[in-house]
Amino acid sequence: MATTYLSRTFTASATGEEQFTLSMWVKRSGISATQYLFNAFSDTNNYTGLYFDSTDKLVFSNSVGGSS
Repeated sequence: MATTYLSRTFTASATGEEQFTLSMWVKRSGISATQYLFNAFSDTNNYTGLYFDSTDKLVFSNSVGGSS
């Protein structure tokens, strides 16, 4: 499985940081394994992620200041 990923660091002067559109087709290469489709974070208390968990459920997770 490929381990390639896309990364972007926003500058302090960036605008529209709170809005985005995500569109994708997904063909899973492994079942019963956690697979991230999208992940954005600044630290362990502030993150957003869209992924398939180990029970094959699609999960959207968001945490701000440690609160989900």
